[in-house]
Amino acid sequence: MKPNRRQFAQVTAQAYMNQYHPQVWRQRVVMNDPIVYYNHETGLFGSCSSLTPLSTPEVSVLELTDGCLTGNATHFTKAEIVAYLMDNDSDDLWSDVCQIIEDDAVNVEA
Repeated sequence: MKPNRRQFAQVTAQAYMNQYHPQVWRQRVVMNDPIVYYNHETGLFGSCSSLTPLSTPEVSVLELTDGCLTGNATHFTKAEIVAYLMDNDSDDLWSDVCQIIEDDAVNVEA
């Protein structure tokens, strides 16, 4: 099953906004840093705390830290982050995510 880049972008943007939204009252913070993971069985991305153990068909593909997607910008929206992740400027990141998933698929099948 091929990973869906748009679904990755939406999950990543939501997880980022939950943790680092500039308006504190809109944050839904997790302990430590949030991660984005891929589930080989469902073919879907999800997010959780980096402290949460993942099950066998899941693999962490990205750890989110403050500023990792927005740089020095102080005002950003979920839509802007999704647009950035879908843009050619983030092709290297998407390639890295796909490579992690592909490499881990061998472990899941074994």
